Amino acid sequence: MPNPSPRHPGPRHPGPRHPGPRHPGLRYLSSAAKLYRIRLQSQLEYKADFVIGVLGAFCLHAAGFGAVWIILRQVPDIAGWTIWQLSVTYALAIVPRGLCVMLLDGVWELRHLVVKGEFDQLLTRPLSPLLQLCTLRANPAGAGDVVLGLTLLVLAARHGAFAVSAASLAVLVVAVCNGVVVVGSLNLATNSLVFWDGAEQNSVSILVGNTADLAKFPLTLYDSAVAFVFTFVLPFGLLSYYPTLALTSGGLELLGRIALLLLGGAVTLSVAGLIWRAGLRRYQGAG
Repeated sequence: MPNPSPRHPGPRHPGPRHPGPRHPGLRYLSSAAKLYRIRLQSQLEYKADFVIGVLGAFCLHAAGFGAVWIILRQVPDIAGWTIWQLSVTYALAIVPRGLCVMLLDGVWELRHLVVKGEFDQLLTRPLSPLLQLCTLRANPAGAGDVVLGLTLLVLAARHGAFAVSAASLAVLVVAVCNGVVVVGSLNLATNSLVFWDGAEQNSVSILVGNTADLAKFPLTLYDSAVAFVFTFVLPFGLLSYYPTLALTSGGLELLGRIALLLLGGAVTLSVAGLIWRAGLRRYQGAG
């Protein structure tokens, strides 16, 4: 009996050549990295603007710290804070803000997009509207703030403002990351008010952004009412004051202050998320 003719397998359909990450979180991070790379490449096309922006941000905050330096050359400390301790609070206030300028500056475009009817473009694309919004602008000028802040931290450590150890480095990393969350969340929350007021310009977001400058100095220098606001309402104290206290703590006190930072950041992020989602539900489109 003759053998049956061999079957010829049908055409194979090869899978994607470059499959993306399967986990939703990894896909989100991969998309963010690609969008940031595109924005950064477009910014670096104008090298002179890039250099001027970085130097401008560096000189702006350096001049502000220089004024404090001049004052403390006449007196040994301010309310018990030495120049190098103030360097720590100053640095921890500007590094997260610099990173927000570099990575999350796009939220300041929200008002323009909603008022001009261009926000619909973000809703029709197969990407998170919030991710697209945050990556609309990647401003390298924030690198000036980061460089100055890191320089002040190094100098402060060399002059004994805090002991360099694994614990202190962990506190600094947590403080900077948590500061980015706090600043980014407050910027998102205040700019999301456009879904209710519909105005292209609003003083609330600008006022809150400028108020962050007060976080460069310890809360003990302000009135108790101001300290309360900067702890529970506009928690800019989580950027600099409480991390500076954590750097000089140890044991359970250190763990408690780190927990306070993380809890404050989580609450701020949650409130901003609620405002953002409520605004999206309220948004009716350009028509």
